[in-house]
Amino acid sequence: MHYENLDVIVLTYNRADYLKIALESLCESNATWRKTIVLNNASTDNTIEVVEKIIDKYPLRTIEIITNEKNLGNPGNFKKSQAIATNEYTAIFHDDDAIHPEYIDRAMSLIMDDKNEKRPVMVSGGGARLI
Repeated sequence: MHYENLDVIVLTYNRADYLKIALESLCESNATWRKTIVLNNASTDNTIEVVEKIIDKYPLRTIEIITNEKNLGNPGNFKKSQAIATNEYTAIFHDDDAIHPEYIDRAMSLIMDDKNEKRPVMVSGGGARLI
């Protein structure tokens, strides 16, 4: 299923090998979404090259990279992900998060289920938090 109301942000710093696996798992997802943003925390390894190769390998996926001018630390990079989130829903992953092909569809079904009296505010690998 396609979710135009979903963006995915992947946080990374100097873990290009893990990032490659994470991005490939996202690109192999059964679901599609508006765009994926890689939020690069001023990596000094080959992170940018890895992202460029993934963009070439998956031309039907919209993937962007934003590179911080300086390393903001993990909490700072996470805060920046919240600041750049502009869509109705945002999924945030880290560079070492590889997902199951059905994960996005399952998570979005929890969020978008109009039968729920309570609305989820967060969905994680362990379940959903309903309010």
